Amino acid sequence: MSAPNHLVFKPGPFFRTSRAEPRVREARPRQRHEAPRECEQCHRESDELTHRRVSVVTRDDGASSVGYEYKWLCPDCIPRRKEEKIEPKTEAELRSILRSARKGLR
Repeated sequence: MSAPNHLVFKPGPFFRTSRAEPRVREARPRQRHEAPRECEQCHRESDELTHRRVSVVTRDDGASSVGYEYKWLCPDCIPRRKEEKIEPKTEAELRSILRSARKGLR
């Protein structure tokens, strides 16, 4: 008696969930949610609210978790990026920069 060199398919408990019979989903219409009239951060009423993703850190029983929440924010509460300030250089600073550039070219 030798062992067979091929596998024999035996239908088991998961036979119906195989790829042979694809699962059919019901066609449900999505529910439309109306935009709120009040900012979730400052609680002022506004017509120009935008749906924004905001990072949130929650702390509970010594553990912290980082995640994202979606909030309706007014134009005043939307986070702005930090703009780089371009400060004018003094004559001494410009001379120093040019001198170091000339030394680098030698």
